[in-house]
Amino acid sequence: MIVLAPEGEAVAVAASKVAVGTIEATAGTWINKVLKQGPLHPCEHGRTRSLFRAAARGASGVLGDVVQVGIEACHGRTGGAFPPEPVKNHDYKVRAMESNDETGSPFFVIVVYR
Repeated sequence: MIVLAPEGEAVAVAASKVAVGTIEATAGTWINKVLKQGPLHPCEHGRTRSLFRAAARGASGVLGDVVQVGIEACHGRTGGAFPPEPVKNHDYKVRAMESNDETGSPFFVIVVYR
């Protein structure tokens, strides 16, 4: 599970019990299954805030940008090892939050699976 947060804040967001609890309440029970299967991979990226602003303005195609930015951030952190290429549309789920109670920052959750 990849947590994509603004630069410098990814580790704090991933460590936040409030953040995970809020994701669970917002996204539904699917998050429980994901958390039991593997670790969180906190990744930071400078485009996170701008993607949220674009989504708030109703821009089309933002979801694809979110996924691409998340994959790039995770590849950077893992030296290209995760997620394995090619990552196809049916290999991921994306959820987003505009803020969380601990950091007040926006972040995305990208679940990559096979």
